[in-house]
Amino acid sequence: MSYPKPKIANSEIDLKLGIKSSLPNATQAIVLSYLIWKCGDKKSQIPYSKQSGDGLSLKDELSAEISDLLQKNVEKFDKSVFDNQILNNPLLKAQIEALIVGFELVWKLARFQFVDGSSFSAERTGGKRFEKIISYTSNIDILDLLVKSNEKDFLQFFYEVLIQSSISNTTIFDSFRKLLTIFSETAIYKIKSDNGDLIFDNLGIYKSLLENSVINLSGTEENKGSSRILKSSISEGLNYFITTGNGGYVKDDSHADDFSSYSERVENFLALTQIKVRFEDKNEIETKIEDETNISPTATSFTSPEQIIYYGVPGSGKSHEIKHKLETEYKIPEEKQDVFVERTVFHPEYTNADFIGQIMPKLVQGKTDFVFKPGPFTSILKKALCDSQNRYVLIIEEINRGNAAAIFGELFQLLDRIDDASKTTSHDGSLNTYGKGWSEYFVMNSEINNYIRDSDDTFDGKALDINGIHFSANTGIRLPPNLSILATMNTSDQNVFTLDNAFQRRWDMKLIENVFGDTEEETNQRNAFVDSAKQITWEKFQTAINIKIGKMSEDAGLSSMEDKRLGCWFVKAVKLGNDYIISKDLFAEKVLKYLWDDAFKFCREKVFNNYTNLESLTRDFKGDKEFSVFKDLFSETEN
Repeated sequence: MSYPKPKIANSEIDLKLGIKSSLPNATQAIVLSYLIWKCGDKKSQIPYSKQSGDGLSLKDELSAEISDLLQKNVEKFDKSVFDNQILNNPLLKAQIEALIVGFELVWKLARFQFVDGSSFSAERTGGKRFEKIISYTSNIDILDLLVKSNEKDFLQFFYEVLIQSSISNTTIFDSFRKLLTIFSETAIYKIKSDNGDLIFDNLGIYKSLLENSVINLSGTEENKGSSRILKSSISEGLNYFITTGNGGYVKDDSHADDFSSYSERVENFLALTQIKVRFEDKNEIETKIEDETNISPTATSFTSPEQIIYYGVPGSGKSHEIKHKLETEYKIPEEKQDVFVERTVFHPEYTNADFIGQIMPKLVQGKTDFVFKPGPFTSILKKALCDSQNRYVLIIEEINRGNAAAIFGELFQLLDRIDDASKTTSHDGSLNTYGKGWSEYFVMNSEINNYIRDSDDTFDGKALDINGIHFSANTGIRLPPNLSILATMNTSDQNVFTLDNAFQRRWDMKLIENVFGDTEEETNQRNAFVDSAKQITWEKFQTAINIKIGKMSEDAGLSSMEDKRLGCWFVKAVKLGNDYIISKDLFAEKVLKYLWDDAFKFCREKVFNNYTNLESLTRDFKGDKEFSVFKDLFSETEN
């Protein structure tokens, strides 16, 4: 018989109160997010979009499933109207930061991230949108319960919302928007008032409207972040009790009878959500310790942490290998990885401060204070130290796209682990003893040290015990045995930085071979068709083009050119009917562009048939020429 897993201290959510992105037509976005979840087998995480030029469209299988569901339940369903309107849905058109503010900070329905792991700021400039993943919260289950109570009418309502038609059933809409109002009660907003920054929630609005007939939600400056979402959602009618009027915002008279009582219920609910959990014992440490040698790390089954860099050609499956390791070897299921796994991506502008953390301004009771905001390294380190009975993993994608030596800085020393079970090390006057799996050397970092000892955001500088480790201001930082670090690295010579030998020798290097296995997923990928005649599979093309790259490399005497080979998962096939397909658009925009701009940049004339620019190449491939754009690609000598 086992006990429940201990509660983990969640990392602080970035309120993003300063983002200027807005989310018009939020109702459409919420409706589509529910239908994606329902038609996506109700999975907690769904990659829902695909690239379409500079924009996005729904993945084919999702679009077909949603259309089929609505067609069976909606009167006068018009698929052409639906297909046209869905392309303008905010889930496909809006910047990811606007989706984050609305879905994460206001309605708590879902999280968003880019498929390729890019920074959330990637869509700020230009009109290009990138493929996204939506990860749902349990609020979607509550919405599902509401929908199931009258599914046919709700699906009719959803269809009307999606095609921007007038709402035929106001009772259904009232139920929908009241639930969204309840979801939003924990949201936080900020505007500029005459007295400076004003931070408030819905309860603050309700209390003011109980005393005043009209209130100002615009402030003295342009609204940003969640306060923008607040105003637009009220204008759309998504708050059950508040509407616009008299030059500001007023109570919705149609629900005025319940307004006062509902406000009290919200106040009671918020009071119950303010419970603080202390994750460490912060009692005073006795001045005199009778037996210092008894203070040692709590016994743990983790004594052989791993530090592995997975490397290989682009698309060979490095991230997939890590995912497989997390789920099968480390026994961390996907739905728990937000607790036990911290993930980051190195890039040329990524710094030591981004990795460790830095002092940032924070609004505390109306005043600006400066606090330490942890980076991914410090966040996962504290979790691992505070919970020695579970394994934690730091994942670094594209470790050589940033200056790894500079990013790690003095933390470089921590990568040396004690690998001898009979060996121990200590410092702090022998107060702590560290054995197998711990960092052999320590670094002194006051900000990390303070953050580890700060359990309730009211740091008082006291020492404390954490799983047998006595932490004082003089305790050095070490990696514990239950913290592993996994990284990926492309071998392509287009990388920005190289890893020096001193850095690499502290890692196990694992080559991900560019070959297909025998699993069902890999079989579907290798046999996916990449031409309309269904004669050329992805494996046939990939094999032929990699042979061509190898020959060009040999002829030119450039061994590094071999790193330009296409990985088995460079593009991923999707199921269409009974077949797995790699679309011509995806192939042209991703594979051809890579071959033209990178792999064959200096010998294009030997590979392609009389093309002088990428535009004509992709246009002809998307047309009827397809693989005839290549020069003798599938000749007998290359098969």
